Amino acid sequence: MHDLAIRLDRTPTPFSLIEEVAQRRGNHPALIFMRTAADREPVVVTYQQLVEQAARTIGALRKLEIAEDEGIAILLPAMPEAVVALLAASSVGVACPLNLLLTAPAMRVQLELARTRAVFVLGQHPSLDDHDRLIA
Repeated sequence: MHDLAIRLDRTPTPFSLIEEVAQRRGNHPALIFMRTAADREPVVVTYQQLVEQAARTIGALRKLEIAEDEGIAILLPAMPEAVVALLAASSVGVACPLNLLLTAPAMRVQLELARTRAVFVLGQHPSLDDHDRLIA
């Protein structure tokens, strides 16, 4: 077990790998997000912007004093914020992306198994019920 802990300490986080890329290619697109199939002006997030957004999110998560072995659930659709959440969560605790199609009881079980301390979720939205299922 001790050897595993030493290896894990030396293993770079996804965030640290993105930081390295940002040092060389900061202004290059890291993410291109099309809001619709015909989106003529997709959202472009550079590596530098991704690092800055993830670093702010990491700071906010650290203020919650989440332990390395505690879960941080991600209940977000495919969008740039989901990537930021995944980078931040995996840097602070255990990232736990959840399937958006889970029922409320299935979601509750996964949240408990992951020892979840925080959840990334969209606010209430007229066409989505993720928020409602989470609090159910």
